[in-house]
Amino acid sequence: MYNRPDGLSQTLNPDMEGLFVCSTNLMDSLDAASLRRFDLKIKFDFLKLEQAWDLFQAIFNEKGVKLSDKKHWQGELEKQRTLTPGDFATVVRKSRISGIKLSPAAMLTGLAGEAAFKDSKSGQNIGFYASQ
Repeated sequence: MYNRPDGLSQTLNPDMEGLFVCSTNLMDSLDAASLRRFDLKIKFDFLKLEQAWDLFQAIFNEKGVKLSDKKHWQGELEKQRTLTPGDFATVVRKSRISGIKLSPAAMLTGLAGEAAFKDSKSGQNIGFYASQ
């Protein structure tokens, strides 16, 4: 629709009926007046360790794999600070495509690979970025 936040504010009609959804990675560049136009603001962030662990366990529970040495796997998972649910889904899909059986060790290796793509952007918000 628009690449600039100010273009958006010019098109919003306060009498509009229905639901309007938008997203940005440029929250810091929006002024307070434009932010007041949105009733709900939701931030998506990287998974917390508990969330990542729950997802890790759920994937292997679904496959009927019992995790031995849970503390070891949790400790390894804790090293990855920039995981998202999409990273887990990507690793599972890659396993299916390659035909390689997904083990806990293979999952962690795959997750580390996905996190490596983000390392150069550490400290930034997740999501899509508009070109400058």
